[in-house]
Amino acid sequence: MFLTLPESMHGDIVAYLATQLQEMMNLCRSLEEMNSAIVTINCCFDNFPIGVQAVGHCFLPTLQLVETCLSSCIAELCVKLSPARRMEVCQMVHGALRAAVAVLQKYQPNIRQLLQSKVGLKEDQSLSITIHSLTGLLSLDKQSTQPSEEDVCAKVSCPGVDNLTSLLELVCALMSYADLPLDTHTNCGMVLIFLRILLQGTSSKTIKKLEMPWRVDLSTDVCQLSIYCGMLNVLSASELGCLHPDTGTPVIHFIFRQLYEIGQRSTADSGMVLVVSRALLLLSRNLLNIGSVTVVEGILLEMLQFMWIHLEHYMDSVRHSAAGILHNLVKLGALLQNEGSNGCGVITTIMKEVVQIPAQKKSKYIGLAAVADEIGCQVLIDQMPHLVKDLLKALADPNLTSHVSSAVERLMLQHAGEVRDAALWRDMWVTPVLDMLAWVPPCQCGPLQAILATAVSRVPGLASHILPSSPTSTHLRTLLACFRLARRQGALDGPSRPGMWKGVVELEILEQALYHQDSEIRVSALSLLAVSHRSTEAFSPCELQLIKTYLVYNVNTEDPSSRQQTLALMKKVLTRLHGSSQVLFRKIEQGKAKKKELETDSNEAHLLKSYNTFLLWLLDFCFINLFPGANFGRRGSSLQVTYPDLH
Repeated sequence: MFLTLPESMHGDIVAYLATQLQEMMNLCRSLEEMNSAIVTINCCFDNFPIGVQAVGHCFLPTLQLVETCLSSCIAELCVKLSPARRMEVCQMVHGALRAAVAVLQKYQPNIRQLLQSKVGLKEDQSLSITIHSLTGLLSLDKQSTQPSEEDVCAKVSCPGVDNLTSLLELVCALMSYADLPLDTHTNCGMVLIFLRILLQGTSSKTIKKLEMPWRVDLSTDVCQLSIYCGMLNVLSASELGCLHPDTGTPVIHFIFRQLYEIGQRSTADSGMVLVVSRALLLLSRNLLNIGSVTVVEGILLEMLQFMWIHLEHYMDSVRHSAAGILHNLVKLGALLQNEGSNGCGVITTIMKEVVQIPAQKKSKYIGLAAVADEIGCQVLIDQMPHLVKDLLKALADPNLTSHVSSAVERLMLQHAGEVRDAALWRDMWVTPVLDMLAWVPPCQCGPLQAILATAVSRVPGLASHILPSSPTSTHLRTLLACFRLARRQGALDGPSRPGMWKGVVELEILEQALYHQDSEIRVSALSLLAVSHRSTEAFSPCELQLIKTYLVYNVNTEDPSSRQQTLALMKKVLTRLHGSSQVLFRKIEQGKAKKKELETDSNEAHLLKSYNTFLLWLLDFCFINLFPGANFGRRGSSLQVTYPDLH
């Protein structure tokens, strides 16, 4: 609502919202009230620019509220709670940390300016100082990493520093609480990194270690994983590319190896595996931003090993993260290659490993699709001459069907844009699919028909090649299935030509399918006419004539399945007639409003006349079929079609 107001009023709205937020925070006394205020603040960051500006006017009170809320939550967690109450408090902690991350991320310059004015913080801290300040968190010996004197701020007489320091103490304590969800631990790590960067150089005294009923130790795998995720989220690509002061290698190398080791130790914990895979996905994005061959080559083989293994993981989210890592690495290799660097080494390594992966592995087909997206399909065909044959052969495995069909579709479409000879592309991709449809069992026809539908969506003229001069039932069934899938995707919206439906198939062939001896083909042809991706798409007069043909030959069917499918499709026909007629009437009214005379033979008027003629024929046809002695199927179908028609 606020965004619809004139921009000149935004300043007043921001000031008013800031005042209201400040008053709301001042009135918070109980934990529930603080949580309610934090939920409101979090809403300000959800696609609400005015709200973001309003919170910017009171970012320090917001951090104070987060600190108080976390302190109250820790006080509750220190006592024995019921499982439901513990979960509720953990959710409050998560919300408070979300607010802290948003404030520290959005208003970092404002906070740094406050620290500069209060305690004389130096401006323009160098990258080496920033990295050295965070070195204590990257524990090489896995000992406890309690904040040290050299790189942590202290208690000085400054409200801003006091609040940030106290918030840092609370976050360090919460990171060691085992019952917090891993997402909350990740937020803890981000807040910790933000605060360590902001507070470096403000003083040289030690943070007080809070007394907790649980052991506060940041060297555990969960805490270290949270810290690494925080660094990958907070630090820039240039900072991650700096040399680690202890190892002499880039910081991103050290983070990767620590994440890799944590993943190796936590293979039985699906939650930890998921967080590690997401962290490595984020790391691969940072590698893409760094764009250095030296940085990539140092960890490429280990990252590929992790990625290939987790592409076979049983969790979809882990496989998705692993696929994202692969896409980023391939994109990085292509980018380096285009820039003239030795990016070929990255691409070559990935291609060699893809070729060597056994055919029964899902990762092989995910890898093929990823490589083809960046370097093209023809390169893969040159390396693997029997690629298409092997892919179609792998469709027989039901465990691989979805991955293989997806890879085939992407490779096929990619290759279509690379070759100029349409016949060569058709012979390589379409003809083998048609040949397989002639002998494969029905359970394997679905993926093959979906592949053909994708091809028809890209090249509608393929219909003339799919359908021979003397079509068999298999050819018709395949053609109709392809057209139905392509129509749902909106690929058959082109203008019709005389004697052709949608410019892709002859009306005579479609009419023959409507009274074919196979009931499945008849219903499939009616479905092609009735179902559209737009509920207001108008029927052409020839389509209405084809629907009449279907009803004449199929109204007396005694097959219950065919009769129910026919009635369902006729309801869709009538629904489309109603929706499209409203659109046509609206166009006519708009023409009258513009004082333009509507010609009697205009397209809209002609379609409305054909609608009226069809509905009158349908009513007459249904009543005629109620004659004495008509079978149950004829009478039932006629009555059930008549009811929605009269309505």
